[in-house]
Amino acid sequence: MRRIILSFLFLTIAIFASAQANERAMAAAIDTIVRTYNEAEIRDKFVEDIFNKFNKSAYLATRIAKSYYNYNKVDPPVFRDFHRRDTVNAFKYINRSIAIDPKYAEAYILASDILSYEKAAEGGREEAMSWLNRGIAANPTDSSLYIASAELLAITDADAAVNKLKELKEKDPNFPVDLQLGRLYYQLWDKHGLEPYAEMAASYDKVNKEDMIQGDLEAYSFALYATNQIDKMYDVSSYGAKKYPESFMLSMNEFYGLLGLKKFAEAVIAGERFIKNTDPSKLQPIHYLRYGEALNGSKRYDEAIAQYDYVIKMEGVSDNNIATAYNHIASSMEAKVNDYIKDGDYQTAVALYEEFLNSRRAINKVDASMLSMYAGIFSSWAKKLSGPEKEATYMKADKIYQEMAELFPKFDDIAWVNRLQIRTTLDPEFEQGIAIPFAENLEKIILAKGSNITDGQRSRLVTAYWVQCYFYAANVKKRSKKLALSFAEKILDIDPMNSQALKIYEIVSKWKK
Repeated sequence: MRRIILSFLFLTIAIFASAQANERAMAAAIDTIVRTYNEAEIRDKFVEDIFNKFNKSAYLATRIAKSYYNYNKVDPPVFRDFHRRDTVNAFKYINRSIAIDPKYAEAYILASDILSYEKAAEGGREEAMSWLNRGIAANPTDSSLYIASAELLAITDADAAVNKLKELKEKDPNFPVDLQLGRLYYQLWDKHGLEPYAEMAASYDKVNKEDMIQGDLEAYSFALYATNQIDKMYDVSSYGAKKYPESFMLSMNEFYGLLGLKKFAEAVIAGERFIKNTDPSKLQPIHYLRYGEALNGSKRYDEAIAQYDYVIKMEGVSDNNIATAYNHIASSMEAKVNDYIKDGDYQTAVALYEEFLNSRRAINKVDASMLSMYAGIFSSWAKKLSGPEKEATYMKADKIYQEMAELFPKFDDIAWVNRLQIRTTLDPEFEQGIAIPFAENLEKIILAKGSNITDGQRSRLVTAYWVQCYFYAANVKKRSKKLALSFAEKILDIDPMNSQALKIYEIVSKWKK
């Protein structure tokens, strides 16, 4: 006990020496006493004596109330801290604060906060709101009371929260209500799971960017991203990133904005800066994937693929991100190969894609789209050729489509319609009839899928029917009125307005036999 009393005396000396004329210093000293001394009777009397003797202000009374209720963590701890939640003493000093200054808003807000926390499950929010209403009645133009009311109302009634801020605008036309509304809408998303993105963006739209702090610019940028206003998002983010270069979100959205605007060269620079200047612990696979997209858009395909491979090898990366990275690798390789195709360099295109396919086969990561791409290179190349070389190149494509059908039965109809188109290209007048077995098999494959065929499969079925319809109508040796009309009718059952089927049906119907 003696040690406690001596400690109080030393603290008293410190208060007299440095805080007698400084409310904040005195409040801080009293806060230390409340938090670190556990002898309630001595502590409470000492605090009251200091309050009564030196500074009976509403500010100090409210700070003392906070000290009795709040928990302040000290790290590393110099003293033992206690989470007191002493509501009796807290409200004792709250009431003293209001008695000293009935308009002191912070006292009403503290009372509301305590009640909202302590009695949330027992109607505490209504009681908390009553304190804020008392404060507004005493001080009808204090913005902090309306903001606190809106935040409390937002828990259960978003519209009422918004209206409370609009009510303040009527009392104080100079109050920046749109800025505060933007903050409230962000809180409705962040704390309450709502998605008022459009309202958030619209509120911030009415505010000068120069009047926004870092959190506002981040929230505004986020809302613009969520509402797909990419050009405005970039404008806000780039402005904010210059003003607050330490902001993770603003730097990220500046990068994302350039990517969305397809300014790939600038996006690479912004992405590189963002990744370099960000704490690695904050970076996620998506950030490297997006940087890869910027590199890919700049035709720096090998660097993009390196980024995607980096994601695949990241520790703890999700299966979804790995799958995305593999898809992006395939897209980058396709883009790289297509550049060679555009230049007419099919040999290089084939060599590159074959190497890529072999690397994916080695890790069992080949999919149907990759084989379709590989076959497509040969088909595109064949169109530039003639004679036996043309046919041989088409047959290389055909062999790949055959492999695709065997390995990926889900996409066998796509493989077979391409095999069919190769035959119709090689025999455009259907004189040899080499396409017919492929049309018949395609028809069989699609019909075997039952009643759940897709629109794409239905279109491919029409192709199969058309090839057979035209063959039996145009081939002199195999001409058959019955079969030609039968396949025309099958087409019209699927597509009643099919002009080709209607025309051939009209012509063939006039044949004698």
